[in-house]
Amino acid sequence: MKIKSEIIYTDTIYYYKKPVPGYICSILSANDPDGKNLNILERDSELELEYILEPNTTMSDIRNAICEKMNKQIGDLCRSCPCICIKSHEDFIEIENMDIMVETLLRKFQIEGNLQLYFAFSALQGDIWREGQIHYYMQSREYGKHNRPHVHVNAGDRYSAAIDILTGEILAGEIPGKYMKQIKNKVEKNRGFLIDCWNNMTDGINVDIDYRFGITSFRNVLTDYEGVKERN
Repeated sequence: MKIKSEIIYTDTIYYYKKPVPGYICSILSANDPDGKNLNILERDSELELEYILEPNTTMSDIRNAICEKMNKQIGDLCRSCPCICIKSHEDFIEIENMDIMVETLLRKFQIEGNLQLYFAFSALQGDIWREGQIHYYMQSREYGKHNRPHVHVNAGDRYSAAIDILTGEILAGEIPGKYMKQIKNKVEKNRGFLIDCWNNMTDGINVDIDYRFGITSFRNVLTDYEGVKERN
């Protein structure tokens, strides 16, 4: 079977080939003063290979085979891509479980001939605030992570964490106490705004809060089917 791959960028509604988001440029430009990796990115953004499918071939196998054809740094970047899609007719199908069998996908979505694979990176930077050495931001791809509304925070040059918007506590990562008091106060004072950011900038659970009555509810806005999420 012929496998074709493309690197694309999405704002959660539309998909683009260009421009390359700034954070991708920053990752690829690290330790590359001549900018060669960005030129290689353009070359590796569209690839194809012949692949012999076995009954137990998984999407992870396909992804890894494509990444092996790429420049090492770009291949490593694509292996960590949070959103990998295939295309069925005119629909993008996001693969939630990379261990799913390729033949299962081909049957379910009636794909014949070539398999088109997309490495879809976020085109959203998600910046909220920058205060001195502290940077608050949202990530667009949050479905299935932590199961709590949260904001990402970088502090200094070494520390980062996901901070629960409702409690101000650390869900994952590490930030020293000298930063946490300021971060917790900021989150508590701006909780309503952060919830709006979470609901509008991420694909995580939707949060409805009625401060007057103190009622908080969560609503999962996406559904799974055998590890696959379908988008039009």
